[in-house]
Amino acid sequence: MVFGLNLDAAGHSTIHTAVSLRDEDLRPDLKHIHAPTYILHGKKDRICPFELALQMKASIPYSALVPFEMSGHGLFYEEREKFNRELLKVIWS
Repeated sequence: MVFGLNLDAAGHSTIHTAVSLRDEDLRPDLKHIHAPTYILHGKKDRICPFELALQMKASIPYSALVPFEMSGHGLFYEEREKFNRELLKVIWS
């Protein structure tokens, strides 16, 4: 289900998105985020390693990290019930 999502986009768009993800480093900007921030991240993510979530947590004031132990990049699909519970916590807090 999730696997084919990238195949729906135009090739031109996919290429430019991939170049942007490869070349841009916005980590220095994280310290400027002052809104309460929830970071939901799969510990088995091989696309964006969990180490990046730890860096975000350390750099964003007022942030909370919610690790998903059994998920990779598709945590909303792989641990759907936990994802929905965590999302509702954010909405109702």
